[in-house]
Amino acid sequence: MYGSICMIKCSFAPCHANSPFDVKCIHRSFVFLICTMFQNRNLKKYKLHHFFFWMLVFGLWYYLRYQDYRTTGTALQITLLKVTDLALLVYITNYLLIPKLLYKRRYLTFAGIFILLIVASAVLKVFMIGKILDQPQLFSLSGSLKTSLYENVISDFFLVMAGAAFRLIFDY
Repeated sequence: MYGSICMIKCSFAPCHANSPFDVKCIHRSFVFLICTMFQNRNLKKYKLHHFFFWMLVFGLWYYLRYQDYRTTGTALQITLLKVTDLALLVYITNYLLIPKLLYKRRYLTFAGIFILLIVASAVLKVFMIGKILDQPQLFSLSGSLKTSLYENVISDFFLVMAGAAFRLIFDY
């Protein structure tokens, strides 16, 4: 569907209608918007494909986990926290750690910083989730801190490693 629109050379002539709600003018503006948005150079220039990917991850994560929380607002906050955390970890790993450490053959330094980054992120995330859910026992040693950290560290480790694998595949 979008392929045929994108094959058209986009040119935009301003609307000279008497009404600002002229259907032909709105249709032409919408087609122009879609055409320019899906042109490859605009996607790459503004990194829109990254935005669309993370919005897809957000929507999928919310859809799969929203019933675990009492309110929709809480589910949205937790989902936003987890997806933002994951995106931050993936971008730090792919754009900082891999080029600066892994490609320069500093493997132990890469592994140490990577693991430290994952653990620090998990600790911060468990603390923030405890604040959002108003459950400070999530972060106490007598509570379920060990279980919460374990679940967050393991999932983040494998998800960020998958993101790093994409970087390594595309680079070679």
